[in-house]
Amino acid sequence: EKMADKSKVQNIVEMGFSKEAATLALETAEGNTERALELLVQKEETDAEEQPKAKVVKSYVCTDTGKVFRTMRDAQLYAERTGNTNFEESDIEVPPLTKEEKAEKVKQLKEKIKQKRTEREAQEKIDEIAREKERRRGGQQVAENREHLAAQKRKLEIEQIKKEKKDQEEHRARLREQIARDKGERAAEKARNSGGDPKAAYDEAYKAYMEKSAPKKQDKKERMDRMIDAMEQLDAGNEAMQTLKKLISNVINSPQEEKFRKIRFMNPGFQKRVGKYKSATAFLKCCGFEMIKEGDREEKFLLLEEDKIDINVLKTGLAKLESALGI
Repeated sequence: EKMADKSKVQNIVEMGFSKEAATLALETAEGNTERALELLVQKEETDAEEQPKAKVVKSYVCTDTGKVFRTMRDAQLYAERTGNTNFEESDIEVPPLTKEEKAEKVKQLKEKIKQKRTEREAQEKIDEIAREKERRRGGQQVAENREHLAAQKRKLEIEQIKKEKKDQEEHRARLREQIARDKGERAAEKARNSGGDPKAAYDEAYKAYMEKSAPKKQDKKERMDRMIDAMEQLDAGNEAMQTLKKLISNVINSPQEEKFRKIRFMNPGFQKRVGKYKSATAFLKCCGFEMIKEGDREEKFLLLEEDKIDINVLKTGLAKLESALGI
């Protein structure tokens, strides 16, 4: 099995050596990076010594400082370390590196590898943070879109409920009107048969029924009192009222928080303390909560829309609960 793994090869290639040379050196050095660098430096020295005498270029001179380098790789290391990047070819012959100089050159190459690795790892961390931020932004956007769609659906459901309620009221009104007319016509017929005034009899019978059958609007405070009276008859009435008190207090203190204004109706805890009692659920409706359904499974929620919050009504409800609880 070859000893040259990809990361070590890449580290040496970043020093300016070819991939083939780096791979061969690592395989020869049995995967030891330091030994591979020594072999590569030694090869450069040998190649430089074996150059044909007719070759003119024997070294490279930094035109900024006058420093002479035996190989272009030495010049590159010097440029990276000092920032001096102007070089020209030279026929000045540079003596071979001493053992100490070779060791120093290998040390410099190792430091450069370490520096590049550190820079690469730092950049990878920056990239990872950027990717994580982008992932979170994407997730947040998905959540916001989902919430927006849910809000739109709730709005449509509430509008549908209102429309159905209005249609029912209009139907009852038409039915009431028809019954009143029937009663008036019967009264008018009776008056005609008895020699009375049919129109007066019609009007009187019509008006009497309309007044008698007129929908009675019950004040919210009265409805709250009736619901509290009903809860007081329950074995767990106090627990129900304590729970209602907490729910309403949360909305009063944080009206912008939907988690306090939206209650999953079939939540086991809510069902145990409030949901299974019609009077307790009706009390929440007196405070402005409306029953809605969400999702394909039509899950039930009690929802108080933020723009429909009436703090005075909520405070009235809270006061009545506290009074019933003796607080």
